[in-house]
Amino acid sequence: MEQINYMRFLDAVHGFILIPKAYCEKVIDTPLFQRLKRIEQTSTRSIFPCAHHDRFIHSIGTFHIGSKIFYNLRANTIADHSEDQLNYIDYSDHFVTRTYLQEAKFWDNIKIVYELACLLHDCGHAPFSHTFETYYEDKSKSPCPIKNDIINLSEEYINSLPLLISIKKKIKEEFKLDFLSTSPASHELVSAWLVLHSDGFRNAILSIDKVADPLLIARMILGCKFKTSSEEYRRQILNCFISLLNGHEIDADRIDYSIRDKWATGLNTTTINIERLLSTIKLTKNYNDHNYYTICFGKKSLPEIESLIEVKNYLYFWIFNHHKVLYQQKLLQKAVEKLALLFIDQEKLRNYLNNDNPDKKIILDSIENEALYKFFDYHNLVSPVTLKTIINDTPVLENIYLLCDDDIVFLLKKYFISDYYNADKNIIELTKERNYANEWFSRDQKLIPIWKSYVEYNINFYSLHKEAIIIEKAIDILKNKTLINKDDIVSKLKENIELQKDITEIESKSQIKCTLTNIIEKIDEFNNSDLFCKYLIKVQAYYEMGLMNDFDSCIKNTINEILDDGLILHEYNYKIIEPESFRMKEVTSNSIFISIDNNIVCYKKLNLPKKNEERAYKMFYAFLPKLLLDNKEMSKKECLNLYKEKISKFLLEIRFPIDKYSFNEV
Repeated sequence: MEQINYMRFLDAVHGFILIPKAYCEKVIDTPLFQRLKRIEQTSTRSIFPCAHHDRFIHSIGTFHIGSKIFYNLRANTIADHSEDQLNYIDYSDHFVTRTYLQEAKFWDNIKIVYELACLLHDCGHAPFSHTFETYYEDKSKSPCPIKNDIINLSEEYINSLPLLISIKKKIKEEFKLDFLSTSPASHELVSAWLVLHSDGFRNAILSIDKVADPLLIARMILGCKFKTSSEEYRRQILNCFISLLNGHEIDADRIDYSIRDKWATGLNTTTINIERLLSTIKLTKNYNDHNYYTICFGKKSLPEIESLIEVKNYLYFWIFNHHKVLYQQKLLQKAVEKLALLFIDQEKLRNYLNNDNPDKKIILDSIENEALYKFFDYHNLVSPVTLKTIINDTPVLENIYLLCDDDIVFLLKKYFISDYYNADKNIIELTKERNYANEWFSRDQKLIPIWKSYVEYNINFYSLHKEAIIIEKAIDILKNKTLINKDDIVSKLKENIELQKDITEIESKSQIKCTLTNIIEKIDEFNNSDLFCKYLIKVQAYYEMGLMNDFDSCIKNTINEILDDGLILHEYNYKIIEPESFRMKEVTSNSIFISIDNNIVCYKKLNLPKKNEERAYKMFYAFLPKLLLDNKEMSKKECLNLYKEKISKFLLEIRFPIDKYSFNEV
């Protein structure tokens, strides 16, 4: 067997990491991969200054975890498959034996492909973590350019293979069908594009080993599984390896970033023993799932699985969605939006700055998106892209190549901080409402968060939406035409105190009674149940508008009231405040299987503590301006108290907001 030379990397998280010298020379030492040293791993440095880790070391760490996964999985799987279980099968026009699970050649081939996929999984990542990756994928065009490029490159690569035309055609059709049915992240698309591109990593991959398949590596990065049947064992096993990079709750990428982000932020939370976690991983046939091969863990890994899920939940719930992290991200997004606008056609820029069209927002959004797609053109990763603008009536060119965090910081300083460029009329116009770049650099936070966590948001402002559940039940009762008088309706409403079963742990019995009492008291104000039912439907619409689907309308109404009082500092334009909803989703565990006494059991069915139950939390942050009182800026605490008081008042008034006489007229 050929001797492999390794190079050692000392990592603060994993210790010494051994990487084959060929990987270093052909991949890691290239400018395209070194670019990852200048792309931050997360956006959490606004609250954790020590979180200065980057996509480069994360890629090295993912390779390391991938290697551990591979070695443990191979050893455990070989030990788990005895010779008398093996027989011949047919796969993709080739006769192969199930002994590939015990043959060194099979495992060696998979090892190279899987390790390279782990190493290259983030090679196309956009600057500043995930802040700008959406602009890689221009969804306004059909077909999407990046997806179309990947399909074309895959066909170009397949055409170069020494295979029969009929086999090439089949491989092309299968990949296209599988690819278009997946939903990879934008940076995964660009990473796969680079793996397949001749000016990216394709030639480097092929030069490392002839069995290294760029198309299979691209599949692993994209999470693009093969369509398979119960007889196609090899594809099932390849799908397992695809999921062990992208798609499984415990894959190489997720394990490394969970441990690394925990370390980098300095969090002293649950520890994860990687060796114990991966010591029992294996491939096994799941008799509950069409006899397909699946990833399985032994029961002694359960404590570490619990720990990993707990760490990931904590990071997403309290760190990545922290109000300051999201505020700084939003500032940077706004600053780069203004920067990108400088490099669009001058006529379009004038149209953007002077547009009075009634559909102005739609037009401006379209221009902004066009500018950002141009600025983040992924082709700059293989060849320079030239951007043009005019500053102080002088043409200026910017060559963008291997775009990274440094380039964006430099350009923001150049165009929005420099005194010379600040004299330009377009820049003055773009920053007249607010210089986002200056605020981002100085970290002088102009706006304040009205709530700072999901818990605070839910307790203080969102809990009233639960009454809407009761109103919905009441409407169902009132629509029942067999109820002909008030007494029948009241009786049925009271009877539905049992509806607390539908909202266990959401609403207390006293709150339910209070809401039902309010509904019952209103019946006397209407002549018949049909009219009252219409009234409740109208009330329900208010709930849905103000408390469920469009909660930010409540915030904006409150802002209008405060504006009318003249309290907001004049230099801050509230119209630029656009709270965005986001979802905080706890880790799902329905794809994790545990081997217990020869039984394959889904992790979710183990009846473990509810802390690992899958849940989704929908919320947004509202960052609002500081306030004036008697021409003096109020303290942050005074501002927050005033905002909360007015918002709460508005929400309470929305409960039964319609005057019955104006309603009758309608």
